[in-house]
Amino acid sequence: MKTIKFFTTILLAAMALTAASQQPVQKERYYFSKTMEGTVEQATQRVKAALQDQGFGIVTEIDMHKTLNEKLGKEMETYRILGACNAKFAWETLQKEENIGVFLPCKVLIKEAEGDRVEVVAVNPSKLMKMLDNPELEGVADQVTRRFKDALHQL
Repeated sequence: MKTIKFFTTILLAAMALTAASQQPVQKERYYFSKTMEGTVEQATQRVKAALQDQGFGIVTEIDMHKTLNEKLGKEMETYRILGACNAKFAWETLQKEENIGVFLPCKVLIKEAEGDRVEVVAVNPSKLMKMLDNPELEGVADQVTRRFKDALHQL
């Protein structure tokens, strides 16, 4: 009886591994997103608070819809870009890669979605840092990524 249970367990484990290996591998994206109810203004305040809870300040805020309308006369849905920065993490990355500033501050988008919904899109620092092929950045990038994910979950 023990032998049958053992082989059944092995068979089930093998079937699970086979099924898992046949699932399509989802490619890691360069961003995370969450759709929520409300207006862009409401979402902006919630995003700022969630990021602050994770240790980030907002150092830039760009209303792309307004800028593009003023510069080009083009109309578009509300599209806001927040530049989020944690001074400690920024300092750490600058010590490891002097030109990392091209990626700073980290960007978070807030844009209108269908209906009375808003989409919040945050950069995935772990994915972007892999482009630089500098293993020293991975730890910091993973910490920032975790905090961005936590902020989105908080919304």
